[in-house]
Amino acid sequence: MTPQEPFVILAGMKLSKARIEALASRVSAHLSGANLIGTLQKIERVTATISAVITKELKGEDRLDREVNQVMKKYEREMQDESIDSRAMVVMIKKQGVKERDYSFKKLDSDTQ
Repeated sequence: MTPQEPFVILAGMKLSKARIEALASRVSAHLSGANLIGTLQKIERVTATISAVITKELKGEDRLDREVNQVMKKYEREMQDESIDSRAMVVMIKKQGVKERDYSFKKLDSDTQ
């Protein structure tokens, strides 16, 4: 990956710990190459923090997906009776879940230090 390529992480992607660490390392290398971080110790800290953030975000996404599936099962019959689009319902439930639980990077500051 060259420094000009964007970094994209797809929601719901299943990644191994090794793959997460490899992604974090690539991001750190990109930042280092752009002279945004310096010493090896700082690069290692940044890599560890990025890895922790990715892991936390993916775990949060998995947790939210489980909650959405529970809600969908609970109202499955009503949605069929009313011909409600299940994909639209999933998006709506996820948006509501994010609002209610405040899944955001604000919480990550204290969790990753």
